Amino acid sequence: MTTPNNFNPAPGGPQPYGYPQQGAFQQGAFQQMPQQGMPQQSESGRKIDFPGGPLPIVDAIPFAFKRLFTSQWHVYVGLMALIFIPLLIWTAMLVVPILFYDGLGAGRELPDNPIDLYGVPYMLVIVVFYLLIIACSFLCNVALCTTALRDVDGEKPSWDRVFKDVPWGKGLGAYAAVFGAMMVVVMVFGLLIGLAAAIHPALLFLVVPIVLVVSFVLPPFVSLLPLYPIDGKTTVTGAFKRVWADVKPQFFRVWAALFVLQVVITALAYLTLGIGLIFVGPLSVLGVTFIYRWVATNNGGAPVAFQAGYPQAGYPQPPQYGGPSGYPQPPQ
Repeated sequence: MTTPNNFNPAPGGPQPYGYPQQGAFQQGAFQQMPQQGMPQQSESGRKIDFPGGPLPIVDAIPFAFKRLFTSQWHVYVGLMALIFIPLLIWTAMLVVPILFYDGLGAGRELPDNPIDLYGVPYMLVIVVFYLLIIACSFLCNVALCTTALRDVDGEKPSWDRVFKDVPWGKGLGAYAAVFGAMMVVVMVFGLLIGLAAAIHPALLFLVVPIVLVVSFVLPPFVSLLPLYPIDGKTTVTGAFKRVWADVKPQFFRVWAALFVLQVVITALAYLTLGIGLIFVGPLSVLGVTFIYRWVATNNGGAPVAFQAGYPQAGYPQPPQYGGPSGYPQPPQ
């Protein structure tokens, strides 16, 4: 497993990722040699160089925590607040009418039909507001992913940049494609289970394992797919081919890395009695960004020219691991 802050590598061995290559200090990189003590404290905006080889399963966790809990934490948390605050308001809109229901004090039960409780106009307001929350969450997720990608590429998160030059069209298209694909999968699963139960219950023993296998296989591809078009390296439709080519060679490592990441951040939310929920979204996005950059840049450990994850003209140019600075650029 790689060690990002290993400042005593074996003589002649590979340097840890993120370390300046060939003795040349890069902007945003560590400014210490191995014998010069601890690295700089803030990880925010430090450019990362990803080496070849297998994806380390647990490295996304410390990376996510180090990138979130910096002087720029308020950018990531603020983007999540733009989702949480409207969601809290919507929840209050549901709860308050129940608390003040005039029949409750008289011993009457709440009506089963929500229209009898809220009324038609109020129900329409609730539905419209919920749709706006979904749209807001998609927009904030696109901005959050863009900020995380820029953070990895050497740009410190800041409020004056968080909504600038964001690929809204590609980002929303990517999330819409993922949402649509998942809806199709769910409908197919429901149809198969319904048909199996209608024909003979014994067929469920054949259908259910298929559903479980597909549910096991999908998460690595679904989690990384939106980052490809947001990163500007391919189209929404091209992202399906790219994510398949990049994740397939290291599928089990990507799956394990995502699983461990989600276990840790979910435990954080429970241990903080829900207060840590505000950090779950940014930590998840930063961890997934780390995994995406690793597998997309290295394509399973074998460099592939002009693939997703390779910066193009005008993009911050991290030095190649163990090679000359900069990635090869396409002909102008």
